[in-house]
Amino acid sequence: MMVYYNHLLLMIIRTMLLAILLVHCASEKAPNYTFMHQATSAPLISYYDYIIVGGGTAGCPLAVTLSENSNVLLLERGGSPYGNPNITNVEAFAAPLSDLSPSSLSQRFVSEDRVINARARVLGGGTCTNAGFYTRAEASFVKEAGWHGTFEPVMRQFRDGLLEVGVLPYTPSVSN
Repeated sequence: MMVYYNHLLLMIIRTMLLAILLVHCASEKAPNYTFMHQATSAPLISYYDYIIVGGGTAGCPLAVTLSENSNVLLLERGGSPYGNPNITNVEAFAAPLSDLSPSSLSQRFVSEDRVINARARVLGGGTCTNAGFYTRAEASFVKEAGWHGTFEPVMRQFRDGLLEVGVLPYTPSVSN
């Protein structure tokens, strides 16, 4: 009898969580971003300190960080994710990946090793089309490809680049 009640309780909790998630995603309103423009209607500025191509999970935070002290232009070939039910509605999770039209949120391509894949075409990048999941290659693949397993050379370049433009590491005070 106890097993039945545990199963019933678990089912109720799952249903409630799913309902909350669906209502939240479907009811998300598009913010009024005054800084976001179509390229043809953006304000004319004679120069930018930095131009970042790609408004994905790396480009957006990099633009925010650099724009604290610099004039930054972020270029993204896709549009805003807000108001698009294929992104904001969990039930439409697979829609961007199965849409092959030229205006799709994702672009299919075949990698050099002949793996069919999809590249995001929306502000926010792959987190908008893959529900925020992050995957990483297996250690054997990384070793076979000749990559450094911790990506230390790449991470060092990122760190040095940020330090060069005056972005210091965030180190909260321990006396708080």
